[in-house]
Amino acid sequence: MQLLMQPLMYTARILVACLLLLQLGTAPAHAAVKALVGGTVVDVDSGETLRDAVVVVDGERIAAIGASGEGDVP
Repeated sequence: MQLLMQPLMYTARILVACLLLLQLGTAPAHAAVKALVGGTVVDVDSGETLRDAVVVVDGERIAAIGASGEGDVP
């Protein structure tokens, strides 16, 4: 009986370790607010440009676009 339990316990330990590693890999990333400063933004509809622009990115989305000095930069 002891000979059968050793491989079973080893397999169970490996399975638990893999499940723990999977949980670590799926932890949510902390969304940070970032500002891209000093670039040129082009409006693709009108073709107009905004030089020395500030683009605020919140997580994976653009939160605000404006001229440098118009708003708060995080």
